[in-house]
Amino acid sequence: MLKFLKNLLQINKADPIVIPQTSVKNDAKSEIKHELEEEMSENHEDNYLYGFAQNKLSDFEIKLYKLRSYDGFTRQRMLEHLKHCFDAELFPHLLERLSDYVEINRQLAAQHVLKWREHAEFSQLCIHHFLLIATLQNRDRTEPEAFKLLLSEVSKQTHFFSEIFSKQQGVLPRTLLKFILQYQWVDKEKLFELCRLAKDQQVRKYWLDEIIQNQTEAELLQELKQSKLKDVQYQLFDHLY
Repeated sequence: MLKFLKNLLQINKADPIVIPQTSVKNDAKSEIKHELEEEMSENHEDNYLYGFAQNKLSDFEIKLYKLRSYDGFTRQRMLEHLKHCFDAELFPHLLERLSDYVEINRQLAAQHVLKWREHAEFSQLCIHHFLLIATLQNRDRTEPEAFKLLLSEVSKQTHFFSEIFSKQQGVLPRTLLKFILQYQWVDKEKLFELCRLAKDQQVRKYWLDEIIQNQTEAELLQELKQSKLKDVQYQLFDHLY
């Protein structure tokens, strides 16, 4: 009886559950390695991406961004790929490459600009990007032949001078006046008239200084009476009285 009760009350020990041990460290290292490989793949030149905007950019826009790459070889490849492209959006990028610190890139950009002059829109592009062209004057390594061509094209657009002087103020008309004086794009009499009608005060000052030096007091007095511009009135009044 006792033996029966002992067998009845005996508790069988459960077999221990075997949990396979996984190496947490190895999994973490593997995951980090995978992330690094993906990052390196994304940053590879062949998969050149531009941050969050990558999905919104066209293939052409990505090539334009590559023209600003820190890698000279990347810029060279893009210039070679785009050598038959004459899209207006490419033009300012070519102007910047005219002073590229890699010689082959400067030459490729210059060759492209020289070909572009055969297209009808070349003059309009030169006018539209005149300030960018003007900055090339003070940059090192600018391709001289292409720069001279650009300035020559701007100098032919005399209607552009009248429009800029009469309607705009600030850097553009002042820079334009500087180049007109430096390269003598228009004759002196026409320049006087352009500056007299200019909207920008500093451009008008060139005309004022000239008439104060070269005209008689009677002529200056007549100008003082006719002018409605305060800066002209003040300067002529100070000179006469």
